[in-house]
Amino acid sequence: MKTAIIGAGYRGRTILGLLRGMPFFELIAAADPRFAGSPVKNSQKRQIPQAFGEGGPSKSAENAGAPSMAGTGTADPFEGLRLYSDGPEDYRRMLAEERPELVFICSPWNCHIPQALDCLKAGCHVALEIRGGRELGEYQPLMGFPGKVFPLENIIFRRDILAVREMVRAGLFGEIVSMRGGYRHDLRDELVDAAGVLGGDAAPVARSAAPGSPAAASTAAGSPISAAAPGLRERPSEAWRGRLYTSENADIYPTHSIAPLCLIGDVHTLANVTAFASKAAGLRERLGAGCPKITLGDIVSTVARTSDGKLLTLTHDTTLPRPRSYGIEIQGTRGIWDEDNHRIYIEGRSPFEQWEPDAGYIEEYLDPMWRRWGAEALAADRHHGGMDYIMLRAIEEDLRGEGAAGQSGSPAPAFSYPATLADLALWTSITPLSAKSIAEGCTVELH
Repeated sequence: MKTAIIGAGYRGRTILGLLRGMPFFELIAAADPRFAGSPVKNSQKRQIPQAFGEGGPSKSAENAGAPSMAGTGTADPFEGLRLYSDGPEDYRRMLAEERPELVFICSPWNCHIPQALDCLKAGCHVALEIRGGRELGEYQPLMGFPGKVFPLENIIFRRDILAVREMVRAGLFGEIVSMRGGYRHDLRDELVDAAGVLGGDAAPVARSAAPGSPAAASTAAGSPISAAAPGLRERPSEAWRGRLYTSENADIYPTHSIAPLCLIGDVHTLANVTAFASKAAGLRERLGAGCPKITLGDIVSTVARTSDGKLLTLTHDTTLPRPRSYGIEIQGTRGIWDEDNHRIYIEGRSPFEQWEPDAGYIEEYLDPMWRRWGAEALAADRHHGGMDYIMLRAIEEDLRGEGAAGQSGSPAPAFSYPATLADLALWTSITPLSAKSIAEGCTVELH
């Protein structure tokens, strides 16, 4: 399937690296205004983004933090692609000239919906990165097109998450009553640009190039997409998120917390939402006197209730020191699973009031996708423990089924993608709903 990508930052490069190991996806083009060098006027011209220079990426320490391209056969995820860089709207020229069948959108959050709409109007399927919501109903313009929209929420493809969904389906936990999850990840160093400005745009220092070389000339011509500093993501691709911390007070990135809960608990609607925000001290202490006014509380806690009485408790926690955690807990009338501590308790099966390790249960209830592709997923996707790879395989299987639909004797697809555009709209609605609840000190009722 002819495949293109919009957005060549950290996430886009990671996805491209994995797609290169999957023959189903015929990679043809990429669009990003930050590609260095002259704009690509001739769509047939091969142009390499300056981060990689003329001969591919540097082996220096400056590339140590870049995403692994293991299993892709190349360290340059853009190799052989036609690149579109003539401003932020040049992706439209890519759609017209290349006519892709599938487009991955990995651009900044405010670009997602207009870009997805253009892709759907062009007859493409869309694989859409996740984000925080901006307003209720914002995904409505994307509804009703023939093309499919695949929310790229990778955590729902994690080995243990899918296994716990199988346990719930098998009745192991009884009736589900309460579920917890969070996006708990210290982002303080990733929300500032290379100059240390929260939400700034300062470009990174590009790796050195030989004087007079094409790389040196192109670097002087514009801000390159460069590799990350050792141990860090490239800051200019992520720092724009920091601006939200000076204008919002809500759960601004809820999908990592709510998506696995909705998948496991088969939740597709909410009845009401209540949210609270703590004071904002973490960034102020980290940045000192130069810190702008922070509006986003360090901890935002949101409780959502479904019409059948399930409680979903979500935590956004990104500006205080802590190890990364999703803090997922699934509790029902017959048992409980604690993701952080890899433990489980099933009434009548576990020793009385004693936790058990969850590994044996996960293996027993392993999802069919992990049984089929688990080994290759772990080999190819060391960066995210296989879940990105399984996610892309699920897209492939779903689209293979789409292509076979209506053909006489064609088998049904082995797997269908487990999330829809409607699910994405529900997940992202937590942002405006929590903002309203915090601002007005109320429970937001949904009808």
